[in-house]
Amino acid sequence: MRPLRRGSRDKIISAGLATAACVGLVGVIGVRTVTASAATEVAATSTATTTSGLTQADLDAYAAQLLQQSVQLDAYRAKLIQLSKSVTTGSAATSPTPAKAAPKPAPKPIAKPAPVAKPAPVAKPAPASKPASTTKSS
Repeated sequence: MRPLRRGSRDKIISAGLATAACVGLVGVIGVRTVTASAATEVAATSTATTTSGLTQADLDAYAAQLLQQSVQLDAYRAKLIQLSKSVTTGSAATSPTPAKAAPKPAPKPIAKPAPVAKPAPVAKPAPASKPASTTKSS
């Protein structure tokens, strides 16, 4: 038997499959290259930073400062609450004894303001009369 002749349709299918295989191979190589480069970048930057450039250690230190300040503010608030309770109950044991108040001086009488003289109105000068023409007309 003789081999069958290949038609143009078979040639088009063969060329399409070869092209698809090449494009697929290039795609796989590209994906692997990108993955490998991303892995090397992650390894190069071993310390994680935020967008503002702070590291995790910086953020942890800041959180510890905030916690310490929160404890101080809570203690101050408790002290203020205790002081306000002692003031409202009138407890003299916790508040210092106030010094004798100095006698108030007698209020000064309020003087009425003196009237201010208004300036006399100034008359406006009268408009000047038009001078006579000194040129001769013909």
